[in-house]
Formats: sequence, structure tokens, C-alpha cells
Amino acid sequence: MIDMKHKKGEKCEDVGSSKYPYGLMLNLEDEQIQSLGIDLPEVGAEMMLNCKVKVVSCREEEDEGGETQSSCQLQIVAIGTKGKAKGLFDHPSRVKLEE
Repeated sequence: MIDMKHKKGEKCEDVGSSKYPYGLMLNLEDEQIQSLGIDLPEVGAEMMLNCKVKVVSCREEEDEGGETQSSCQLQIVAIGTKGKAKGLFDHPSRVKLEE
């Protein structure tokens, strides 16, 4: 796994004091928490998630100085916690999604 924290000295344009870039926060509401079959975790707890995502857009831009910046948007289409998703993500064909 790759730690996604901002690197030391990296310019942080995010609002707030998060150690992580904007867009890496996942918000689950009651319906999703219940669907995952988990209890509301304690603040500061760490969990393992398995996700299937769909790439919905990709972009590469070049500024006047010739620097390029890339980005892509990923839509989570299926998610599971370690206990509930056991074996579910072994093979992508096992996840049947409505389109």
C-alpha cells in the first residue's frame, strides 16, 4: 500500500490542516454503513476496505512553464470491509453491478 500523505515541503492548496490531499476523504452515511454491515467505528480507528472503482474522467494539463499536471476521477462502484468482502474481490467478474 502507498501512503497518500502530502510529502514534506509539498505545497498544500487544500483548505484546512489535513495531512492528505483533497478528494481522498470517503464519507459514508447511515445507509452505506448499514449496507456494509459494520458498527459506527470510533474516531481515529483504522479499517481495511476493498473497492472496485470505475474511471469516469482523466485529464492532463500543461501550463505556460511547460509543467504538466494529471488527474483522474474514480467512482467507487462496490465496496466491502475485510470481514464482509472476504473473497468478493478475488476476481472482478464476481461483482455484478447494475448499469
